[in-house]
Amino acid sequence: MERQPPRVWARIVSPDGKSGTILHRTEWLTPYTAETISEDARRAGRGAGLDVTVAANATLADVARVRERFAPLLRLGIRVNVRRRDRSEVRPLRLDGNPVDAPPARLDLPVHARRSRS
Repeated sequence: MERQPPRVWARIVSPDGKSGTILHRTEWLTPYTAETISEDARRAGRGAGLDVTVAANATLADVARVRERFAPLLRLGIRVNVRRRDRSEVRPLRLDGNPVDAPPARLDLPVHARRSRS
């Protein structure tokens, strides 16, 4: 049985002297996605950074494969940081998008007038 690719969160930061994040991606790390992330990092140029967070359920072998996949960017002067997400960072969410232990967000639901029975 073939394993599903790991879920990753990728962030490309601009080179020194420039401000801000250039791009965020959250996807399954398929070969196509890895190539797209690499191309985005190359476009950002020398001095840019690629921060990749691998899902908490990923194995150490998964993390090693992700590091190996993006290692060629180092030769282009792009900083690469790969880490596995800490399980303590994973919090269950309610349907309103807030963490389970947070107060519920205000939900504005439409109110429909009741029909009178005649």
